[in-house]
Amino acid sequence: GGIDGDIRREFVHNEPTLAVAITSTLFRENDAINLRERTTGNGGGAMWDVVLSSSVTENGYNIVQCTGVPTLSLVLRVGDAAIVEQFGAIGNNIADDTLAIQAAVDTGLEVHLSKQYNITSPILVTTSSQTLKGTGWGGTSALNSALDIEHVISTADWTTIKDLQLDNTSASMSKRHIHISGGAFGTVDTCRIQATENFTAIGGGILFDDGSGGVGGIAGKVIGCNVNHGTVEVKRSDVHVLDSWIWANSRPVGIQAIGAVGNLKIQNCDVVPPQTLVTNRKAAIYLSGSLTIPVLNNVNFDGNLSLSTGSGLLAEDGVLGLSVTGGNGFGHNEDCIILDSIINPIVTGVTMYNNNLAGDASTDITLRQSFAQPLEKPNISSNAFIQTAVIGGTTGPAIRVDTGTSRSGIKIIYNSIHQAGAGGGYSDEEIELVDGAFSSNSAGVLTGNTGVRRVSMGAGSATFTAGDTFKVITLPKSLLQLPRIDQVHVNMESISLAYRVQIVAVNSILIGFPSAAGGGTVHISVAL
Repeated sequence: GGIDGDIRREFVHNEPTLAVAITSTLFRENDAINLRERTTGNGGGAMWDVVLSSSVTENGYNIVQCTGVPTLSLVLRVGDAAIVEQFGAIGNNIADDTLAIQAAVDTGLEVHLSKQYNITSPILVTTSSQTLKGTGWGGTSALNSALDIEHVISTADWTTIKDLQLDNTSASMSKRHIHISGGAFGTVDTCRIQATENFTAIGGGILFDDGSGGVGGIAGKVIGCNVNHGTVEVKRSDVHVLDSWIWANSRPVGIQAIGAVGNLKIQNCDVVPPQTLVTNRKAAIYLSGSLTIPVLNNVNFDGNLSLSTGSGLLAEDGVLGLSVTGGNGFGHNEDCIILDSIINPIVTGVTMYNNNLAGDASTDITLRQSFAQPLEKPNISSNAFIQTAVIGGTTGPAIRVDTGTSRSGIKIIYNSIHQAGAGGGYSDEEIELVDGAFSSNSAGVLTGNTGVRRVSMGAGSATFTAGDTFKVITLPKSLLQLPRIDQVHVNMESISLAYRVQIVAVNSILIGFPSAAGGGTVHISVAL
């Protein structure tokens, strides 16, 4: 140090630890302290400035009272980022680093985490546009806990959590690792989020919540993340889940959105459904209630047969305008996709594999109406359905239109169906129509589908009301490509009215009339 005219240059003191430094009687205002370490055995101490205590408020971490000169305090000198070791974090995954990390976050600066940190309570982010940044999800930087806690809670705008691993080893985790709440925008980018396998636990993963569980006019992103034994739970509009691996495994669902959520987008993701042993399991992706225009683009519902995982997508009870395009669906022992009482869904360009164990007869896709909300105008077009029963297994039909009282405008068009695998055990029909789903007053269309050998029309499917003219089913005439002739099987359990059925381009027709059938007239028009 020294004097240059009337301006005193800072005098730099070298001290071994912060504990030693605060006892010094040599400090003066505007001096600087260079610490080798914060306390014995801890990480770097960095540079500190000596200031008047009256100008600051001590917090015990980055602003510390001097005991040698009580009128002075030491203030940690930080640049563009806060390094948590400078605030006392050890990073050995044993010591409790919660308070040190929280002190670094409270600076409002970008926070750098480069080691394995043990935390015992949530880290709270309250400053807008703040980033918590690790060094990658390979295990070198992580926020870990053995307690049932949220690891990070953000109530601020534009929070970003990036390149960080979050690992929770609590056997009964009930909370999410990351909770983005109340902010205008939150991003979780290239993070690995891991919980412990427990088939009755419901926690782990990421929650986007506006605090009320409804539409908050706010948004969030999950980009390039890996979530294992956890859920991405969405309770706000305009959330995008992109380029990520979401593995429900021992949790009930991989991605879940319920209620008044708009514009959910899931794109280029692999989403693994819950295992058979999971309590209250749902599906890889579960959508329910008054969601509007959710979009799934190039999403793989990647079930794991060895774990007996099931449904890929379950959308039900009023979801509006669902769009599923591209990607692969794997159904193991449960229907791959179930659309139940939803409005205007479209499923197109998806390859679906129905892979079943012994005694099961699930489908690639099931359409049904089991809620008060009707099933309206589902469009199932240009998909590939592959039934791959394992040895001893039995598939159901590729497409089933199941029970319900209010279904209309169903389109099943231009799909291809193929049976493959060593198991045999395939369904007697590729398409099963149950309970009046394609009566003429429902405006259903079934045409242009290839690989269909038999369509089963269950009770009521060919039942028309007085004044109806005919119902049209169009199937390909592909005798040379199939092991047996194409069939349409119409089961008429009640013939009290006149029926008019027109079947186009089919090689064989089977019509069953139960002995108890009443009188009436059946008109069959066939074009071979």
